[in-house]
Amino acid sequence: LFPNNPMAHFHLARAHVGKGELNKAIVSLQTAIGIDPAYPPPVILFSTLHLREGEPAPAEAPLRRLLQSRADFSPAWEQLGEVLRALGRNDEAWRVYDALLKAAPQNAGWTFRRGELAVRLGRATDAKTDLTKALELDKTQLGALELLIGIAFGAKQGPEALRLAQACVQANPQSARPQLILARVHLTLKEADKAEAALKRAIELEPDASEPYLALAQFLGSTQKHESAVASLETLLAKNPKSAQALLLKGMLLEAKKDYPGARSAYEGLLAADPQSWLALNNLAYIQLDHFKDAAKAREYAAKAREVAPGNPAIAD
Repeated sequence: LFPNNPMAHFHLARAHVGKGELNKAIVSLQTAIGIDPAYPPPVILFSTLHLREGEPAPAEAPLRRLLQSRADFSPAWEQLGEVLRALGRNDEAWRVYDALLKAAPQNAGWTFRRGELAVRLGRATDAKTDLTKALELDKTQLGALELLIGIAFGAKQGPEALRLAQACVQANPQSARPQLILARVHLTLKEADKAEAALKRAIELEPDASEPYLALAQFLGSTQKHESAVASLETLLAKNPKSAQALLLKGMLLEAKKDYPGARSAYEGLLAADPQSWLALNNLAYIQLDHFKDAAKAREYAAKAREVAPGNPAIAD
């Protein structure tokens, strides 16, 4: 009805996205951009979709054309920075965020992005400055914290890494993720008891979240406390019976305990939750062959695994 209206093509693209029709959405966006390269919504959505799909290159030219007429449109600059990061052109991306921050020096997200790029570029001093400021501007900017901790450990400054993690826990006392970060720091410092305490505290803070249970189970499994690890996963599975990560980890832990019927049951549960799980199929193939001497069933699982993940060298023969 409106073949020369870029807004109409943009809204058509959004409808295609809602239906999962990515290729049709891209075509509609290209049409909208072709009609009016200075109309921002289709350019931003075009860029977002390509970044999401891991194909950033086609997004660069439309963003640069938009910025030729809308040089003050910061969302386009931000998208361009993300595209350049994804393309590995870190120096160019750093300059984009540097320009953005001259106009908005208190933007925590942009400060974090520039700090992250400084890490990639080996600019340790710039990285620490930006990441520290990002965390000061937004105490929930935990990506900045994790990078700062990495810098501290890289410089063999374990006490500084611990100080950073503890400060974040104090600033976010009701959040589980800082406790998970603190646990990783304690593990790196070989303080297992303190790591376990932090993981359990994370569960207390967010009992409905999956990550703390999984992290605790992985930790307990690594210390050979298999029964306690499985118990942690059972608690999670009572809340979320189809958690693929929990079912996979439970199967692996039960295999380590030589509880092969239990491991088989866990992998079968994973397969029921995700019929395309090549890991479940592969592990079931091994178990059926090695511990239940059922070669026919093992071949069936292995064939299905090769079907869903062709060419994967980890799949059973």
